[in-house]
Amino acid sequence: MKLNRISTVLFFLLIVIISSCTNGTKEINYSKDECDYCKMQISDNRFAAEIITNEGTVYKFDSIECLIGYLLVKNVTDSDSVKFYICDFLNPGRFIEMRNSFFVHNNDFMSPMGLNVQAFSTESECKKFVKANGGKQISWDKVVEMVKKSNE
Repeated sequence: MKLNRISTVLFFLLIVIISSCTNGTKEINYSKDECDYCKMQISDNRFAAEIITNEGTVYKFDSIECLIGYLLVKNVTDSDSVKFYICDFLNPGRFIEMRNSFFVHNNDFMSPMGLNVQAFSTESECKKFVKANGGKQISWDKVVEMVKKSNE
């Protein structure tokens, strides 16, 4: 009986520890939180993005183009001390790490700032989306290039 109780306590402790582990992203209060780049309210949970520093500072953005614009203006580079997150287009509000994301440019799905780039957590979801909805799969470098061109 005593062993059963200990097992139960350990099991619940393990559940609490696992559920408290997060990727560091902070919840966005849509239509209240302000984009750290353009200062507009963040309103669309399919396109929001965040930068998180090792110190735990979180910068929130209403779109991937604002995140990239911020990176370019502040000279922030992709390194181990900074993590970039974007919302998974198919799972609105769920952040995925930018390094592991796949991107589509499709003008039929308007992003808040008009670049119209969607992020996906897997390449198969990305390809399936393109097949069903059109658009073109693009690389992270292409997304950055598009932002640079739009800012000229």
